[in-house]
Parts: sequence; structure tokens; C-alpha cells
Amino acid sequence: MARIETLQELATEYPHCLGIHKEVKHLMPQLHAMRLLDMGFQDVSWGNDECPSYSIEQHPMTDHLSIFVMQDRVDDKLLSRDILYTIVGMHGFEYEPTTNIENVIEEYMALVTEQEEAIDNAL
Repeated sequence: MARIETLQELATEYPHCLGIHKEVKHLMPQLHAMRLLDMGFQDVSWGNDECPSYSIEQHPMTDHLSIFVMQDRVDDKLLSRDILYTIVGMHGFEYEPTTNIENVIEEYMALVTEQEEAIDNAL
């Protein structure tokens, strides 16, 4: 389970996000929370989203991407104790949910780089 100190560090940029969806944040494995922190992610959770979200600073002209952290549920029924991660874009992009935080972070970083390079090439 993620320690409160780690969750606080993830929320340094937006401290008001710390209390949003805290029940799911605490279920995230500590090593996964530390990995997000080590890679520069910040808590960007919104109360009107279904789950917590984490993001890094991105070029304003990109499709802003976030990693969503969720329980393995369907129709409010808990299917397992697994915590799933997915990448969601503001314009509808969604990555297949998985328990593998490393794969999600790697894909996230590749997508951000790809979008920023496309913008640089267009300018």
C-alpha cells in the first residue's frame, strides 16, 4: 500500500488533489507510487473523474495524457484486488488497462515524446 508520505510528494504541485480518490491511491503498491514519483509524475486527480490520475508536464499543444489508477471493477463489482493502470488522453485515447506500471510508464513516455516531436517538426 502506498504510504501517505509518498502520496503527499506526488501531490506537491497540486496539494488539493491529495484527498481526491484517496481510497484507491492507498491501495496502489508503494513501489508503483515511488516509480511514478521517480519519473516526475504529479497527482492531477479530479473529483469528477472515476479514479486518481497522474501526469507529467506536457507541451500545451499535445493531447494531454494521464495515467489513471483504478481498481479491477465492472459495474461496481470488484473482480480482483489488482490495481490497474491505463493511459487516457483528453481527446479519447485510452490504453488497455494492465497491472504492469513499468509498461504503462514506458508507453506514456513514448507517446508524450512522439507528440512533442510531431509539434516540433510542424513548427
